[in-house]
Amino acid sequence: MLMAGIYRCITEDGMRTAQEAVHSNLRESRTIYDFVIALCIQLGATSSELVPFDKYAAAESLSRPASAARAINSGALNIERADKLVQLVAEQQDMSHPDLDAIVALIDLRLDANRKKATA
Repeated sequence: MLMAGIYRCITEDGMRTAQEAVHSNLRESRTIYDFVIALCIQLGATSSELVPFDKYAAAESLSRPASAARAINSGALNIERADKLVQLVAEQQDMSHPDLDAIVALIDLRLDANRKKATA
């Protein structure tokens, strides 16, 4: 959920709702979601313990931008980085996903810009 929606609320120049993040490109959202599901299973979860993508995508709680996006948009210098955590755990399992890597890179870029702005 975090990678397919919450962290994808963060855009290059602002933010969007989780609904927009998930539904603007359902194929991409599903591949990211499925990647994280596969990682969880690799780490010992069972598929019956996990929320299926279609149930997540239909959730009504996706109507606002995520707090991480709001924080970055407001100039935060640091946020909780579950995106990086998932990326690092995946790397330890010899797994990677280009869209996850792009999410991490974008958030790094936005936070770096906020930090530069704060010290200027």
